[in-house]
Amino acid sequence: MRARGFEDAFIVTYKNGERISLDIAIQTEKESVQPEAVIEEEVVKPNVEFTVQILATKPDVEFTVQVFVAKPNVKFTVQVVVTKKSLSAENLAKMSKLGNIEKEAEGQEMYRYFVGTYSSLEDANIRLAEAKLVGYTDAFVFAKLEDERITLEQTRYPDFLGTYSSMEDANTRLAEVKLAGHPDAFLVAKLDGKEVTLEQTMYADFLGPYSSLEDANIRLAEEKLAGHPDAFVVARLDGEEITIEQAKELLK
Repeated sequence: MRARGFEDAFIVTYKNGERISLDIAIQTEKESVQPEAVIEEEVVKPNVEFTVQILATKPDVEFTVQVFVAKPNVKFTVQVVVTKKSLSAENLAKMSKLGNIEKEAEGQEMYRYFVGTYSSLEDANIRLAEAKLVGYTDAFVFAKLEDERITLEQTRYPDFLGTYSSMEDANTRLAEVKLAGHPDAFLVAKLDGKEVTLEQTMYADFLGPYSSLEDANIRLAEEKLAGHPDAFVVARLDGEEITIEQAKELLK
């Protein structure tokens, strides 16, 4: 305005309809200017959860220790070769190393040769190994019960040595039976009266969830002390199982 010739021009300021000084107007304007709001970006943490998994025994399962016992009066014979009347020089040399050779006619021209008859399969198998060492690789053991030839499976019958409601007790008994001379003893499981595999007697139980691996590991240690040595931690992201290493990376 002064440039146009109005040298006495001046500024008048008002607030809410009332005249105020220029200094007050400037101060009021400064106070009314708000600093620009800073919006912090929200950090969304991945939905990672940890659970402790244990294997628990289903109810109404029974565990039995089973062994196979040799039937009485069974004889085990080691047969080494079937050949014609005249033995080859090679066979004579092998048999001379074994001694106690027996033979039995097989038809009109053939003979079967044996190197011992035993009352236990263990002793017969020792003699069988000796026969194979000298070259009779096709030697084998056959069994007879009351002069009737039977299979080796038919020489034994199952015997049951205790039934238990927990696998731990059954395994303790199993170890005792094996030490007592039954290395082939094993467990038989039944659920509601039907035989099942040992795997079918168990089910997975999940404890948790926990938002941190530290808390899950504390629970894991408690469960192992409580009798679940095979317990372990499972990690999941949005319900999908992931590795523990992947979970650690996501939570960094």
